[in-house]
Amino acid sequence: MHIGLIPAVRFEESSQRAIPVIGLFYLASYCEKYGKDIKVTIYRTPEEIIAAKPDIAGISTVTENMNIALDWAKKIKEGTGSPVFIGGDHISALPHTLDPIFDAGILGEGEATFLELVQLIQNNDNWKDKLDGIAGICRHSEDKVEINPPRPLITPIETIPFPRREKHLWGGFVYCFSSRGCPYHCSFCSPTVMWKKYRVFPAEYVIAELDEIFSNFNPYYIHFFDDLFIGDKERIKKLKTLVRQRGYHKRVVFGGHIRADLMDDEMCENLRFMNFNSGAFGAESGSDKVLQFLKCGSSTVEMNQQAIDICYKWGIQMNLSFIIGTPGETEDDLKKTIAFIEKNKKKFNGIEVFILLPYPGTPVWTLAKRKGLVKDSMNWDLFRTKAYFSELEVDDDFLYLNDALDRKTFRKYVKIFQDIDADLNKDNKAIYETIEKSVADKNKPAK
Repeated sequence: MHIGLIPAVRFEESSQRAIPVIGLFYLASYCEKYGKDIKVTIYRTPEEIIAAKPDIAGISTVTENMNIALDWAKKIKEGTGSPVFIGGDHISALPHTLDPIFDAGILGEGEATFLELVQLIQNNDNWKDKLDGIAGICRHSEDKVEINPPRPLITPIETIPFPRREKHLWGGFVYCFSSRGCPYHCSFCSPTVMWKKYRVFPAEYVIAELDEIFSNFNPYYIHFFDDLFIGDKERIKKLKTLVRQRGYHKRVVFGGHIRADLMDDEMCENLRFMNFNSGAFGAESGSDKVLQFLKCGSSTVEMNQQAIDICYKWGIQMNLSFIIGTPGETEDDLKKTIAFIEKNKKKFNGIEVFILLPYPGTPVWTLAKRKGLVKDSMNWDLFRTKAYFSELEVDDDFLYLNDALDRKTFRKYVKIFQDIDADLNKDNKAIYETIEKSVADKNKPAK
């Protein structure tokens, strides 16, 4: 049975192409390892998948690309006649909104669920009548959407095979997941929608995946794209030892996402000893009041300052992210954030600035829905932003959540932050554009 998978991503757009979509490669390796007579192909355009006419099609999407997913699903359905399934963050957060174009939606961790769907279709001509027996999906039933009981997470997590890495899609810059989920519950972030809880791949699993990467590629940088790489301190210690035993710390630079409250001398020492010298964390604001809303009490300005200072001392290059437009944020709060950036700008490598958006499944979504700013059926393109904050425009349709500051004044501060962002990231932007171009070139459809 031939399965065609496609991410709802427009790779010709700079905001879309920088990060390879790894989730579908996990699906491919899982189905091919544990299924029978299954071939999985990852496609980049709907035209490619239509030409291949797979037996089953799957689309993965996030909220900002949901309109793309709907458009492509219609084309694929019309062009192939095959069943089309959807997975990813968006449908996992809003399963009751399953569009009729999709035969079912895969909720949360998808490998085992998708394989069971494939096997159901392989073995039953009347498979549509038996979807009620598949845990972890939403489906159509007469004139409504039914949500089946949730599927338990895959246990043990190390039974999930490494994602399939195809040589023509990977170069010197490689992404790797060493965990799923996050133990924290920030008001704006939705990893718990997908993963339910924080789980880490054992250090032995991670080093085996690195072995495979080094045997097939020649990376100069490996980025752990976990929501939180350092959530298990003992695992980091063990992984450091294994990396040094292999000598990988001499061959590649590692980077990933960290947390300010977890950074101390011991953590920094372990990270530096494995040549992890590129970290990123969400400082979010220079105001404790705003941090209380965003981080739900798990972070303070003092914690962030201590993390910056200790990373600087250990030579870990930091990229910090900030969020503006938080409900209740005043001019004074924004000035505190600007002052925090100015105070520390010589201690970090760059920044990312985002305007708070209400993603489905988060407390911020619930707040925005109560205000009438969002609804379960809406124009999802409103969640799409420019590749670089410096290019973003806050027009009248922008989903602005903060009643404490009028839109006109907020636009003034957006411009101030854009100038800061452009100044601090002028060197990084050229680096990122080079990386994006490399990924985009590798993602070009074959002629």
